Amino acid sequence: MAGRYEDDLSDRVLMWMEAIEPLQAVRFDLDWDHAALLVIDMQHVFLEGSSKVQDAESVIARVADLISEFRRRERPVIYTRHLHKDDASDGGNLMWWWGSIIRESSEGGQLHKAIMPEEGDQVVRKNTYDAFNGTELGTSLEEMGVTNVVVCGVMTNLCCETTAREAFCRNLRVKFVADGTSTAADSMQIATLINLAYGFADVVIAEDLLSD
Repeated sequence: MAGRYEDDLSDRVLMWMEAIEPLQAVRFDLDWDHAALLVIDMQHVFLEGSSKVQDAESVIARVADLISEFRRRERPVIYTRHLHKDDASDGGNLMWWWGSIIRESSEGGQLHKAIMPEEGDQVVRKNTYDAFNGTELGTSLEEMGVTNVVVCGVMTNLCCETTAREAFCRNLRVKFVADGTSTAADSMQIATLINLAYGFADVVIAEDLLSD
């Protein structure tokens, strides 16, 4: 399926994959019968707002295709939204570190219109980088018999990476989508991909998971 996406990200992701290949510790076939897609924080603030990631439009397209593929296979699509109370009482270290938070009433906290859940999809609200921490995500995956997760969304080196690491530590097998995640700079993207490939996840591109 080479050439499915023709954009600047396509050229750069090939270089990323070449860089991480020598350090990719484990490759595995996705067990579709026990797989779920984790769509991390595809919210306005990261895709159109003050914290907009690079390649936002390209990543939106790939995440939308991944969602469609999981729906076609009748596999779970689970969304996360990073939100804090309007009074910032749950801001914690994130407020201390960044000096601001995504408040629940803000437009920035809304999911992007191209990545909206459908009826029956689970939307996990979280207030830290780890989508498992203090949420029902782990229990939900266990109840659905999920053993494999595919991680996409934003930001690569913050919520996506932290969630992928925790998934691995919970004995889930993780695929991490190099061109279905994004952050502020290539240097951070590559650093995360290398670290995850070495110890936590099979790093793939979106095309690897999409049907012809």
